[in-house]
Amino acid sequence: MFWKELKIYLLLFVLLSVAMHFSIWLDHPLEHIKSLPKSSMGWWHPFLFAFLVYLFIAVIRLLDFLFKKVMKKK
Repeated sequence: MFWKELKIYLLLFVLLSVAMHFSIWLDHPLEHIKSLPKSSMGWWHPFLFAFLVYLFIAVIRLLDFLFKKVMKKK
């Protein structure tokens, strides 16, 4: 279970990073990674944003699971 959730988080991390900074990832990805500590949002912002999206998706998945469980009992 842990590995599945970690894979989902890492996939979100990569997709969000590429989606938000697509042209930079194409032009100079290593410089972009090296510049994270100087970012105005802080070096942790990609992890935080990915985690917030992950939490949102986790809540939806939990609600879906609970809904299916309730419907199965009826």
